[in-house]
Parts: sequence; structure tokens; C-alpha cells
Amino acid sequence: MDTISKDKRAEILFELYPDLKKAYHFSLQLGAIFHQTKDKGVAFSKLAQWYDRVDNSGILAFGSISRTIQPHYSKLF
Repeated sequence: MDTISKDKRAEILFELYPDLKKAYHFSLQLGAIFHQTKDKGVAFSKLAQWYDRVDNSGILAFGSISRTIQPHYSKLF
């Protein structure tokens, strides 16, 4: 039986791979924007801030996601 908790495994993994931790948090932030933000203007503002953080992170996969969302963002909210 596995005695290491899910949280402890994540902690170990994130210590070894800090970019994975960043990517995980970016995905949580993006989900929160879409699922928790009710006001369209606030959502646009939060999404713009998310784009900036992604662009500054250097994580290329999220840059691709960002470029995919941008042309359609007005229809998403």
C-alpha cells in the first residue's frame, strides 16, 4: 500500500520540477477565471492578467493555449 499522500507526492514532484508547479497553477488559475468569474468585464481583466503571467513565465505550452484562446475570448464569456 502506498503510504505517501497525494499532496506529499505533488510537493516532491514540484520541488524537482518547478516549471511543472507553475504550469499546474496556471491551469488552476485559468479554470477559476472561467468557472468562478461572473462579470464579463472582470473576466476579461483577469484573463488579460493571466496572459501576461503566462507570457512572462517562459512556459511555451501555455503560450500556445493563450494564442488559441485570444481570438475567441469575447465569445467565451
